[in-house]
Amino acid sequence: MIRRELFSAKVMLFGEYSILLGSPALSIPFTLYHASLKMISGDGKSDLQQEHLSNNILHALCDHYRSMPGILPELLDLDHLMEDIKGGLYLDSTIPQRYGIGSSGALCAALYSRYAFDPLDPDEPVKNGDLPGLRKIFISMESYFHGKSSGFDPMVSYLQHPLKIREDGQLEIITLSLGFLDNKGGIFLLDSGQSSGTAPLVRIFMDQYTSHGKINNEGKEFCRLSGSCITGLIKNDRGSFRANMKALSAFHLNGLLPMIPGHIHALWKEALKEGIAYFKLCGSGGGGFLTGFAPDYERARSYLQKNHYPIIKVNISNNSSIKNPTYHAKNVDQSFKSDSPYH
Repeated sequence: MIRRELFSAKVMLFGEYSILLGSPALSIPFTLYHASLKMISGDGKSDLQQEHLSNNILHALCDHYRSMPGILPELLDLDHLMEDIKGGLYLDSTIPQRYGIGSSGALCAALYSRYAFDPLDPDEPVKNGDLPGLRKIFISMESYFHGKSSGFDPMVSYLQHPLKIREDGQLEIITLSLGFLDNKGGIFLLDSGQSSGTAPLVRIFMDQYTSHGKINNEGKEFCRLSGSCITGLIKNDRGSFRANMKALSAFHLNGLLPMIPGHIHALWKEALKEGIAYFKLCGSGGGGFLTGFAPDYERARSYLQKNHYPIIKVNISNNSSIKNPTYHAKNVDQSFKSDSPYH
């Protein structure tokens, strides 16, 4: 097999936070941003400081993997990885760090592709039965960054295909179409202008929507809305999707307010009230990107641009064998550059 070298970001369309309560989740690759492993060249054309910082973090990561009990030392060629790290290996990434679109997931996918002894071939038809084993590996790999990982982000980045987590917790490869948006609607990302953090917000969420280890009624409603949006999207049910998306956006605004940056509150509320766009969190919140769903994309773009918020349109690809993704620069209203892409 030819090992893939380029790995995209991801956008979790639905399931942010509600996945912690057992709701389904839906995530897609986002090829505008990408990452790949490279060797420090010292040619004067790159940022040596960032490259050395990345190299140092990869060194700590490999040391962690080598000390871990379990599957990673058996499945990854960690001696080869450390040899390359000492030779100047680093992650070259355009994925904004702590923005909710999978910077650590892309790194794990890149490491697995290059250093797994027997990696799953993503260019061959992948069966749902292959997914649990791969997910177990990625859970172990990504737990270094988050303390606890679902393995979902690196799966999407590695397979380059939309994935769904079902109510029973099993992964499923799916096909998506946005035809029901009438050629006018669209999905986009809005930059909040600040990076995000995860752990404190997760604790706030769990305290609010669980009681004595059980999901309360508000938590159940959150899960229902997320699941209904996924069903409507997959089935191309325009009416159901829009109604549930509007309700989910209102739920986020009322029930997840601490996760929404303060300067976004009024914009979110007005866009929801006027039917211009329905927002939800992208990632943990507290900053980073927000995901938006617009019945009329051009109307939403004009409205948000007037309010000085550039947006990026999200296209959906069902191609699981992308070797050289096309980066949709024409859909970017402003170039987004990460001050510190994942390193």
